[in-house]
Amino acid sequence: MLYVDGNVIGKAEAKEDGTFVINTKGTITDPTQIVELQLLADKEAIGQRQTVVIAPAVSYELNVNDYQLYTSYITGTFDISDTTENDVVELVVNGKVVKKVIYSSEETKGNEAQEFKISTVNNGEYLITEENQKDVSIRLVKDYKTVNNVAVNVVE
Repeated sequence: MLYVDGNVIGKAEAKEDGTFVINTKGTITDPTQIVELQLLADKEAIGQRQTVVIAPAVSYELNVNDYQLYTSYITGTFDISDTTENDVVELVVNGKVVKKVIYSSEETKGNEAQEFKISTVNNGEYLITEENQKDVSIRLVKDYKTVNNVAVNVVE
């Protein structure tokens, strides 16, 4: 059973592997809230409530410089605090990843922000053109999850 500020907000049965899932969407909104778990047996609470530590949400900064149409690179910086083994910067055009650059934790060690430079050319062809320049973004991926996505400002 899950309690938030003393109120029951969800119950779940344990799976065979001992894990459980309780939907908390919209119920835990502040890291100062008191969140507790308590075991249930035959729909009765047993044992002591256990306090759950709520970590504040992490915001990963991603800054993208203006891109001059028909130049070879897009540049910018990204937040590497809490860096994972590999941080991935992706160039997305029309919803499709067309280029990616992987930065290892060894490369970014000791920095707060990492500069990136991602090519806009593939096999001599520009990936960003006058036709598709309105749907271009840079995406930051950590642990296989997108943590930030910023539209690229294309200038002619």
